Amino acid sequence: MDARFGRTLYIDSHANEAQRAALNDIATDLMGLKSTDKFYPGQSMAHIATRYVDIEQESDPKSNHLKLGEDGEFRAYYIIGRDGVNPVTVKNNTTWAIDVAIKATTSTFWYMYGRNRFRMNGTNSNQGEFEYDSSQYRSDDKTDAPHCGR
Repeated sequence: MDARFGRTLYIDSHANEAQRAALNDIATDLMGLKSTDKFYPGQSMAHIATRYVDIEQESDPKSNHLKLGEDGEFRAYYIIGRDGVNPVTVKNNTTWAIDVAIKATTSTFWYMYGRNRFRMNGTNSNQGEFEYDSSQYRSDDKTDAPHCGR
């Protein structure tokens, strides 16, 4: 979770020790956890915690839902197109590493851990399929290696 007062890495509490270590190693590179780059002025990108919580994730043709233990929750309903069946999509958006992003509106979006605390709804949401290949994040010059959210 990237928020104003730092980043928190969430790993499912059901992961065993070997899985936790592997996920932590992957996330360190993928999310740039050692990076101090900021997305906007005043934001701390320090890695403030790694949390092992029950992670619930579900989706269906009209919505998606993610819950991070007792720390936060996100639910979005897809904006359905004029055919009345399929969600509105955006292709080739340069902001996200998602080839086809489904447009949605949040009904629930709250987070409370450490000094990071917020609650909102009715915000814009984008989701879709993506795959990160670790080779994208390996280079001699780490400053040019993209990471999640950049």
